[in-house]
Amino acid sequence: MTIRRLMLWFIPVAATLAGAACWYVFRRGEPLPAAPSTRVVKLVRAVSAGRAGGISYPGKVNPVRHAELFFRVSGPVIERNLKYGQTVEKGEVLMKIDPRDYEREVERLTQELEMQKVQNSLAAIEYSRNRKLLESQAVSQAVFDAAATRKQASDAQLRMLEVSLRIARDKLQDTVLTAPFHGTVSELKIEQYEIAHANVPVVVLDDLREVEIKISIPAGNLPDTSIHDGKRFIGMTFDVTFPGRGNKVFQASIYEFKPVASAESESYEVTLHMKVPDDFLILPGMSAEVHGLPYFDRKRTDQLRLPFAAVFERNGQTAVWVYHPGSARLELRPVKTGRTVDANAILIEGNLKPGEYVVAAGGDWLTGETSVRLLNPEILHENN
Repeated sequence: MTIRRLMLWFIPVAATLAGAACWYVFRRGEPLPAAPSTRVVKLVRAVSAGRAGGISYPGKVNPVRHAELFFRVSGPVIERNLKYGQTVEKGEVLMKIDPRDYEREVERLTQELEMQKVQNSLAAIEYSRNRKLLESQAVSQAVFDAAATRKQASDAQLRMLEVSLRIARDKLQDTVLTAPFHGTVSELKIEQYEIAHANVPVVVLDDLREVEIKISIPAGNLPDTSIHDGKRFIGMTFDVTFPGRGNKVFQASIYEFKPVASAESESYEVTLHMKVPDDFLILPGMSAEVHGLPYFDRKRTDQLRLPFAAVFERNGQTAVWVYHPGSARLELRPVKTGRTVDANAILIEGNLKPGEYVVAAGGDWLTGETSVRLLNPEILHENN
C-alpha cells in the first residue's frame, strides 16, 4: 500500500520535471530578448564627393632650397671643417683649396699690366708727336699711320691684360667656397687633401626650414577651371600628416602645378610648401599624406563620401545607420557602394542625402531600438 501511494506521488512530479526540461531545451535554441542598452557612437556627416575635403594623396618631402655646391677652379682641398647635419649660415666658409697657383697668376698679370701701361704711354706719346708732325707736313701719312696702329695695338693689349687680371682675381676668390644660403650639410663628396675638380659638386646643402611636398593628381580629378585660380587651388591650404610619426596635423599650401603628365601614368604633379615647426623634425625623403583635396566626378553628382567602417552588411544588404537628431533614433538605410576614394573612404550612391548624419563605425552591434549616446555631439552644431 505504501509503495503504491509513493508511485502515485512520483509520476506527477516526474512529468512536471520532464516538461520543465523540455521547455528549457526549447528555450536554449531561441535568442533571448535583448535587454535595453545604451551605446556610444561617433557620427560623420555624409559629404558630397565633389566637395572639397574628399581625397588624400601620398607624397614625398623635399627641401625648398637644395644646392650641389662646387668650386669653379681645381686644386687640393686644404680646409674642410664640415660634418653631416651641420647647420651653416649664408656667407660662411665651407671649404678652401690651395690658392698658391692662383695667387702667383695674379702677381704675374699684375706685373705684365704695369709693363704694358708703360708701353702704352710710350705709344701714346709717339702717336701724339707724329700727329703734330703730320699737321706741319714734317712726316708722311705712312709714318703717322704706323704710329696710330702701334697705339691701337697697345691699347688693346692693355685692355686684354686688365680682363685677364680680373679673371685671375676671380679664380683666386673662387678657391674659397661659401654657403649661398642658410642650410644644413646633407652630403659631403670630398675629403680634405683630395683634389677638387672644377664644376664637380663637393658638398650638398639643403635649407630645412621650409620643405615642399610633391603629389600626383590623376587627370580625371583635375578641375574644369584653371588650377592657377587662387580661389580654388594655388595658395589654398590643406592638412598634412606624416605616416609612422604620430597623428600630428600640419598645414601646407599649394605652390605650383606642373602642366605636363608624368611618363609613367596620366597624372600631374602638384607641389605644396610648408614651414617646418621647431618642435617636429621633418627631413627630405620622408613620406607625407596631403588630405582634403577635392574630388571631381563628371559622371555622377549624387555620390557621397563615407568612411569604410560606416558601411556594413545586414540581411544580405549593404547598409548604414542614419542618425536623426530630432528623435535621437537610428534608421537602417540600405545603400549602394561605389568606388573607393582612398585608404579610408568609399563612395555611396543613392538613398542618402548630403548632410545626413551616419554612425562612423560599429554598425553590426546596433539595432533600430538601440539607445545611443554621441561621442562627438558638437558635429550637430557645425555648419554644413
